[in-house]
Amino acid sequence: MMITAAIWMLAHAFTRPILDKEEITATQVVFIRNVISGTILISTYFIFFPLSNINLLFDPINMFFFITIGFFYAFDVLYWYRAIQKIDISKASIIVSPMPILVAFFAYLILGEIFTIYHLIGTLIVIGSIIMIVRKKV
Repeated sequence: MMITAAIWMLAHAFTRPILDKEEITATQVVFIRNVISGTILISTYFIFFPLSNINLLFDPINMFFFITIGFFYAFDVLYWYRAIQKIDISKASIIVSPMPILVAFFAYLILGEIFTIYHLIGTLIVIGSIIMIVRKKV
């Protein structure tokens, strides 16, 4: 989780100067990012499940969910990049930083997942980080 968060923020730290210089638009960043991510995911799928589950990819219900999830993800990332063009990345990250807490909470409520001490520790780390970012320097 920590590595994923670090890579996520590092990618945005590199992307922001490119967006500020207007060398590329937010839409182009989202397109490139989704093409790379999709290629990695599909390649990984075929490495672990060569052809045994190929019919799952072409099931109409699954295709509907793939397209829907892809659309909402692209929409989310597009507006994320537009947000970091306007405000500082550390401030913009506050908007999305409570997401793991919300996911764990709804997984507990809806899916019946067990809330462990690790979830509590992660929650405290996220909340502490938000407080450190938001707190005004003296």
